[in-house]
Amino acid sequence: MAGIRQGMLFFTAIALTGCSSPPAPTPASPTKLDVPSVAKPLDTKSFTDDPCAMLTAEDRTQLGLPTAEKNDELGRAACDLHAEAAGQKPLEYLRVQIMTTRGLKGVTAQCGTSEAARCVGWVVDSVEGYPVIRANGELEAKYGACKEFLGISEQAVILINDVRTGSASAPDCSRADRTAAMVIRTLTP
Repeated sequence: MAGIRQGMLFFTAIALTGCSSPPAPTPASPTKLDVPSVAKPLDTKSFTDDPCAMLTAEDRTQLGLPTAEKNDELGRAACDLHAEAAGQKPLEYLRVQIMTTRGLKGVTAQCGTSEAARCVGWVVDSVEGYPVIRANGELEAKYGACKEFLGISEQAVILINDVRTGSASAPDCSRADRTAAMVIRTLTP
């Protein structure tokens, strides 16, 4: 009789195993980032035409990028910092650009709208109490570069794009974070 019970338990276990629910699907990449509000908005009006003025000569030296050149290639004033002499097109540089049309929520609105705009690898963090989005993908990881959006108001961000040519295993945002902190100190009344 004990053998029959064990056999019944064995077959019951097999039958129940076949009825279990399918495994849960792997979560997809996030299509929306929760972006905090900017508690103390900063004003960039006096720097719109010359974003290089947001960083002092001492700031640029501390970053190891003493040369600052205004760049209007993309239709918006930007500041390119690099170590080479003025007038050269360096492979490594740090760009600071004021974007006053959509804020961090506008930057993240593209997430999930297409395969190219998946925002995989994007992370929300803060620098000096201001929200930042580190928008780093495979290319930034490969070279240790960093693309960072600093939220300074609900409508404005400062893009800090640290372009490097070395190889790395992950984005390195330490210089972009230091730049963001310097900009915040300049803009704080």
